[in-house]
Amino acid sequence: MRPFPLRFTPSLLIWTLAFLLPRPADAARQLVGATDGVKRVHLLYTNDIHGFLSPREASFMNPDFPPGLGGAPALTKYIADVRAQAAADGEGVLLLDGGDIFQGTRVGERTRGRAITDWMKAVGYDAMVLGNHDFDLGWDLTKQIAETSSFPVLAANVAPEGSQDPVYWAPPYTVVEKEGVRFGIVGLVTRDTEGLTGADQIAGLDFLPIDETMRRYMTELEVHDVDVVMALGHLGVPPDWSSRMDQLDRVVATPPEERQQGLNAQDLARAVPGIHVIVGGHIHWGLREPYEDPITHTLCVQTYGKLSGVGHIILLIDEETQTLAGYELAHAEGSEVTLFSDYNWPDPAQRDSIGAKVAIAEAGMDEVLANLEVNLPRGTAEHALGQVVTDAFLAAAEADVAFTNRGGIRTELRRGPITSRHLFEVLPFNNELVTYDVDGTQLMEMLETGVRGGRRDLQLAGARITVDRSREDGDKITAATVAGAAVDPNARYRVVTTSYLASGAIGWDLLPKLSETPVGLTDLDALINYFSANSPLQHDFEPRIHRIGGS
Repeated sequence: MRPFPLRFTPSLLIWTLAFLLPRPADAARQLVGATDGVKRVHLLYTNDIHGFLSPREASFMNPDFPPGLGGAPALTKYIADVRAQAAADGEGVLLLDGGDIFQGTRVGERTRGRAITDWMKAVGYDAMVLGNHDFDLGWDLTKQIAETSSFPVLAANVAPEGSQDPVYWAPPYTVVEKEGVRFGIVGLVTRDTEGLTGADQIAGLDFLPIDETMRRYMTELEVHDVDVVMALGHLGVPPDWSSRMDQLDRVVATPPEERQQGLNAQDLARAVPGIHVIVGGHIHWGLREPYEDPITHTLCVQTYGKLSGVGHIILLIDEETQTLAGYELAHAEGSEVTLFSDYNWPDPAQRDSIGAKVAIAEAGMDEVLANLEVNLPRGTAEHALGQVVTDAFLAAAEADVAFTNRGGIRTELRRGPITSRHLFEVLPFNNELVTYDVDGTQLMEMLETGVRGGRRDLQLAGARITVDRSREDGDKITAATVAGAAVDPNARYRVVTTSYLASGAIGWDLLPKLSETPVGLTDLDALINYFSANSPLQHDFEPRIHRIGGS
């Protein structure tokens, strides 16, 4: 393995001219030009596709006049164009994906990921890593996806329970050569999978420490004489990365068994010197410029996900030493290229192929179920859409209290006609609803679980609570009412939540110890029924979780 050299970046003049260009097209790339003495390899990357192959409207950008996104057909054409130009210029192209490929749309779910891997095969991905949601339907399907894909599906730190060696069905790394440059790519799956995925779906698997696994395979890659070491990780750089800079050395010095969570990409970049590039995912937050660790100089890249864009930077490889000398941005808009339909024409064959699969999987999903009279946004804590979702659970189960987690609610709803497609995108995981018959003391334990530590993800209906953040876990709730009356320790309460939380996921280890009763409906069924029964739907947000004290 060759040493990591000093970083080389484009000059200020080149950057200025690039940003003045009206459109990120070939002219920008030609302006940067091939630097003498270096090879150029285009790094294209996606992450968190979540089944979003189809063109769609980007309502998250402009809810009233949403621009069009071209989806997989547009990306297919973009990749083909980059490869054609790179071939003409004697440059390489490396195409990678950071995991979570299928769970989130009907076509992804109903084809059990096959529609997505068929497309990835057609466009020629060099490798992908498994994401936590790739285990949602059980690891037997994850194994099938890994074994039947025509490109490497990596998972270096996924091991049989009790073992330190990876599962046999997903290789830990791959070596890919582009224009004479050998890339050693190690696949890393977030350790948070153990808390984010139902216990039944990953039973018999362990998720080994990220940093220890990376060091192990970097040593192994030395015998393959690789030039550039890459981590392809379902772990990303968080939006608050700048405020975490002072914590990094402390985080990475903590023994793996004492860490509350697994390392993210920012942590890994500091923890393991010698990684040249980390292609990440999981966080759904794009980097318009690569993040570079100021000490190790590891570059980290990731996109916003759902094929709203594709990442594209150009790696510069010193011709004499075959080492990474730096990078260039391929486009004036940065390292993520948004796949606007107006600028990215679709590949006709992929448009027709994907359209046919989507039409079968999504038949009837555009029938209007109800009218929504207000926007229902999401947020970083309790939010309006979370209240409506839990109201729907409450009605479906005829329960006293309903709760769920913010992370299970995947997108906002905008006012106007609502279809089953809209509601599926809100609750795409088909979790069953379950109820518990508990006394007031047990109910308070449930509610305390939802607010312990710094958690702000609880979504609640039927109850109102006051949370003092300055108090110890298990004693944070200073007031709690159900239907306007204070919670009585001796009264009985019917509580409804999802099978996902009932499995003990994301810290709800209390629930598997209690007796549950299936409702006979999924979370999505309940939401569809609620909208249909309450159209036109109006909802005024009023906090049900009042937080005091603490910071």
